[in-house]
Amino acid sequence: MQRRFAIIGHLAPSSGKLNLNDLAGGSGRMDVLVRAVNAALFVSHGIRRDTDITLDGISIHVLDAEGDALETLEDNENLGFILSDHLPFSETDNQQIVDFGKISLGEKWLQGHACITIIQHALD
Repeated sequence: MQRRFAIIGHLAPSSGKLNLNDLAGGSGRMDVLVRAVNAALFVSHGIRRDTDITLDGISIHVLDAEGDALETLEDNENLGFILSDHLPFSETDNQQIVDFGKISLGEKWLQGHACITIIQHALD
């Protein structure tokens, strides 16, 4: 089962210089996005072959505490997940994702990379 993840980086710069010595501050919390990509693509001693970072031809789900349980997803779907960085979705984000299904990992706010790890584990 293919999985795809999109993480909305509210503060991450889309162009310009990236300060590798200050990923958490001067680089707009790029550390949050890097941890999310790491959780999506890597396993111990290897790289996942069932995970991509694209969003075409898939069933997209937004991670939301008010969504359906992760266990309700069908096994045969090509799955995509949208999650926010360390900030809640903005009003603009919400307008763009309103038509997608919602999946919940529980009522507590979790860091994005932890959500990805939980999803990968549940789907493995």
